[in-house]
Amino acid sequence: DDNLAGNLASRMHLSKKHREYMMRLAKVECVSSDFDNDNFIKEMIYRYDKDFCKDRILIAYAQETKNWQNLPDILQKIETMQIPQFPIKGQDIVNLINVPEKFIGNIMRSLENYWISHGFQGDKEDLIKIADKMLIALTNIPHHG
Repeated sequence: DDNLAGNLASRMHLSKKHREYMMRLAKVECVSSDFDNDNFIKEMIYRYDKDFCKDRILIAYAQETKNWQNLPDILQKIETMQIPQFPIKGQDIVNLINVPEKFIGNIMRSLENYWISHGFQGDKEDLIKIADKMLIALTNIPHHG
């Protein structure tokens, strides 16, 4: 938890950078069994990075005093897993759909969360269609480009 991580960082006299990293690790709630799911691992790698993901699983295993037998396999999977690339940029939304600027950030975040929650599936064309539906829901009017 945050308090424990903060206290530990203080006692260890960690640098500000390392203290912040430790606090980020503490804020990500997960258990070791989450790492049995490839999409969970992909999301952790995508949102953070491979080192963060490996550190977080080590913490989860230590907290649960888990049998560490399959840990090397999971760490190897993390190391070799391809990091998904979000197939769309804000400019794609602007170019293909007539979007008021105030909605672009929200649509991009929602679209990215949708893409992640659906197993990183969907290409640029699929996501543009979904973005258009999101915009209609936000404004109640179609905005086809």
